[in-house]
Amino acid sequence: MNKKVFELNKYQTIEKTTYALALILAVYFLLVLMLGNWSFTATVESNSMIPVLEKGDLVVIKKQSFYAEGDVIVFFDGQKFVVHRIISKDEDYYLTKGDANTQDDGFVSTQSIVGKNVFTIKKLGWLNLWLAGRN
Repeated sequence: MNKKVFELNKYQTIEKTTYALALILAVYFLLVLMLGNWSFTATVESNSMIPVLEKGDLVVIKKQSFYAEGDVIVFFDGQKFVVHRIISKDEDYYLTKGDANTQDDGFVSTQSIVGKNVFTIKKLGWLNLWLAGRN
């Protein structure tokens, strides 16, 4: 009897996981259609952007031809991808800072910017953090 219950629970778990993955893919492709082209995602890896973004949030980013003060962007700092806000800019460089940080990041070149945060899915990035061992 216990073996049958275990097999039933195993089947239900696989079924729920399949539905969850299908839903995630459907949401992603819906976002692609809404944004007009392929976009990328990044996972927020710290609480430096609280209260706007929290560790584990998934941000959908899109490359822009222009970034403004106040935009939340994703950039590569040479070691990792960072999700922070532009606090000032000049022609080719942007000064960024996490909303919860006391110190800015220094200047970021236009070439280092991956894109602007256009949509956030709360908590969905925890799966990425867990798979990468950074939870």
